Amino acid sequence: MNDLIITYKDRLARFGYNLIENLIIKYSDGKITILNNDEEETPTEELTKDLLSIMNVYVAKVNGLRKYKTKIKKEIKKEIKKEKK
Repeated sequence: MNDLIITYKDRLARFGYNLIENLIIKYSDGKITILNNDEEETPTEELTKDLLSIMNVYVAKVNGLRKYKTKIKKEIKKEIKKEKK
């Protein structure tokens, strides 16, 4: 079995899809079939989507850290209130 079937290109890799595709073609003589293949993107459009995707990952990470920071502050305040009583 040399074929890889995916629903969307970004489900295989957030970015660097072409590299993965070339490796599969070169080393396994396989091919990738994309079921929901949109129109081909220009290199500029693809780069823009890749950059936005990377930025989104880091924004989500920062927001997650902020939530964790708030949770820690609340726990510390609870402990301080317990100690005062």
